[in-house]
Amino acid sequence: MICFASCDGRDRMHKTPKEVLQENKLLDSFSEKITYFPEVYNEIITDTVLSNGYQIHIKNYIDMNHAILKTTTVDSISHKKYFRNSMAEVRISDQNNIIFKDVIDKAFFLELDPSLKSFFEQATLDDVWLDEANSTISEKIILRALFCKPTTTVCVFYKIIIDRDGQYTLEEYEGD
Repeated sequence: MICFASCDGRDRMHKTPKEVLQENKLLDSFSEKITYFPEVYNEIITDTVLSNGYQIHIKNYIDMNHAILKTTTVDSISHKKYFRNSMAEVRISDQNNIIFKDVIDKAFFLELDPSLKSFFEQATLDDVWLDEANSTISEKIILRALFCKPTTTVCVFYKIIIDRDGQYTLEEYEGD
């Protein structure tokens, strides 16, 4: 009986939950909350044939290996939020001749404009899509790309303009 009375936990009564977890070496497992955005792999495939003869294939998917980390601490719990990037495999054909085939991701943009590096360290590529209306009326294909800084309202839109020879240029633009 004396043995059970001495093990009733009275010594812990004046300790905080944090101290009890530290004492039992469990604090690290409870002091961190990790979330991913998006949580799971996702992929969207677009196949389009335009009236001017272009055939466009875009496969947007989530890059599960690279993310932007945002950390906050609330009530001694570290909240780690990983914001994943998108990537797009793009193939454009004209009369069954491939004129453009590339993966559009941060590396693609950095190759064209290395000055974007500091922005890309804080931003994620959210989407790449075909500007169908402007591509149909011109002889060029126009792709749009959206980069945003997670947990902010800062977003930058880009146009990738591809001509019939597969040459392309990059332009930043105001969203419309």
